[in-house]
Amino acid sequence: MADYKFIDNSKAAKRWMDEKVQTALEGVGAFVQNQAIKELENDPHRVDTGRLRGSIEYTVTNMDGKDVAIVGTNVYYSVYVHEGTGKYHPQGRPIPWVYRDEKGKWHRTAGMKPNRFLKNAIVKNEDQIKKYLKDNIVK
Repeated sequence: MADYKFIDNSKAAKRWMDEKVQTALEGVGAFVQNQAIKELENDPHRVDTGRLRGSIEYTVTNMDGKDVAIVGTNVYYSVYVHEGTGKYHPQGRPIPWVYRDEKGKWHRTAGMKPNRFLKNAIVKNEDQIKKYLKDNIVK
C-alpha cells in the first residue's frame, strides 16, 4: 500500500489570488484615473488651471468585505463640473443669471454643461476594463 501525504496549500493559494486581485485593481484604478483626466479635455472642455485634473487619484481598498478600486477627486467644485449647473442640471436653476468675476467683469449664464469625466472614464471603457480584469485575474 502506497503512502500519501496531503499538503494544505489553501492559505498560500488564497494569498496568491488576493495578490492577483490587488494587482489587477491597481491597474484598473490607474487606467480609469488616466481616462478621467483625458475626459476633462473633451467637450465641454474643463481645464483652466489644471487643479481638478491634477487632483484625480485612485486607491485600492476593501469595502464591506470586497476589494475595490476607487477613483475620484477631493476638489470641491468637481461635482459642478461633473454634473453641470443651472438649466443643465436636473435640479438646477432654469432661469439665467449674472455674476461678476474676480476682475469685476459681468457675465450672463444659464449654467454649465456637464462633463461626466469620472462616469465616462468607466462607461466608455467598460469592455476594456472587464477584459483587463479577466486577463489578469482569471488566467
